[in-house]
Amino acid sequence: MSLFQLSINNSCLLKNIKSSLLRNIKIFLIMNIFILLINFIFIIKFILAEKDINKECEIVNKLLNIDLSFDCCIHKNIICSDDGHIIRINFNFGYSNSDEVEDITNEKSIPPEFGNLTYLTYLSISGKNLKGSIPSELGNLTNLEYLYIYGDKLSSTIPPELGNLSKLEYIYLHGKSINGTLPSELGNLTNLKEMYITRNNITGSIPSSLGKLSNLKTLVIDQNLIDGKIPSELGNLSNLERIDFSYNYLSGHIPREFGKLSKLKNLELNINDLIGSIPSELGNLSNLKTLDLSDNFLVDSIPPELGKLTNMEKLDLSFNKLSGSIPSELGNLSNLKSLLLNDNNLSGSIPKELKKKDIKLNVSNNPLLETEEDKRSPLLTIIIISVCILLFITVVVLIYLKAKNRNFTIEESRNNSSNDEN
Repeated sequence: MSLFQLSINNSCLLKNIKSSLLRNIKIFLIMNIFILLINFIFIIKFILAEKDINKECEIVNKLLNIDLSFDCCIHKNIICSDDGHIIRINFNFGYSNSDEVEDITNEKSIPPEFGNLTYLTYLSISGKNLKGSIPSELGNLTNLEYLYIYGDKLSSTIPPELGNLSKLEYIYLHGKSINGTLPSELGNLTNLKEMYITRNNITGSIPSSLGKLSNLKTLVIDQNLIDGKIPSELGNLSNLERIDFSYNYLSGHIPREFGKLSKLKNLELNINDLIGSIPSELGNLSNLKTLDLSDNFLVDSIPPELGKLTNMEKLDLSFNKLSGSIPSELGNLSNLKSLLLNDNNLSGSIPKELKKKDIKLNVSNNPLLETEEDKRSPLLTIIIISVCILLFITVVVLIYLKAKNRNFTIEESRNNSSNDEN
């Protein structure tokens, strides 16, 4: 090989090495730039997250009237996630003497800024000093699963924006002065399992949209000013275990569709203005333990189908306008502890199957119903009359005998006097 060819080969080799080296340097630089960029983005995100976390604490600290720079994540009633976001708040402003009680001297209201706590999954705020309204901004808490608001001085309507809380499983609203109507948007809470809207001044009717809450187990809307009819759509809620609409002004009939609620354990519709008859379909509720339909305007007879409810413990049909006889089938209620049928228009007699039971039984104020006392009354009357007649005859006989004896004595005395004269 000539020197010229060797020189050419070396030149090509150097050129290849140089090209490869430059390519590796470029790759190295690009990788480092990429790493720096990732670190820069991470730092920016961290700074922004830190600012968000600080803002979250500022919102909560403002409600608590404490230093805005305070790290709220160390508060006993606040739980934060691993990355520092507030996920759980449980404030009690004066309903007990427990360690959970916050400041009870000053009135509190829920800041609208709470709607910015978007990582929240649990929010519980209660207290006798809780006032103001329920902020519509709470509808922004799309991760919320539990909402409990209870305050004596709350004066608010229920924001329809709460219908945006698609992950919500539990809602409890009590405020005595919470007013307005029930938003139909509550029917959007398809993950809801328990709803308590109790002891408020809610008016209007129960939205039929609640019939879409297929996961609902407990539905309590009691002690309000609700009127109108009970939506038949509620009969579609196959997971329901409890319905309590007591202490309202509900009218119309009890939906026959309730007979499809096979898991229902408690049905409380007492103290309303319900009319019509008791649906025989309620006899299909094999898991029912409590049926309270008292203080309404229900008519007609008691369905014998209720005798199939062998898990029943309390049956209260008092203070209605029920008529007819008491079904003997009620004697089949093997777990029954309380049967209240008082203040109706029932007739006939108490079935012997019920007399044998050791239960709390009240059938008073049924004018046409024959009770044990009523049965004993005629016999007692006969006995009293018989005794009186016997006493009268005895007295008459005694008087007669006494009079006869007196006459005999006088006659004998006269005879003795006559003999002495002779």
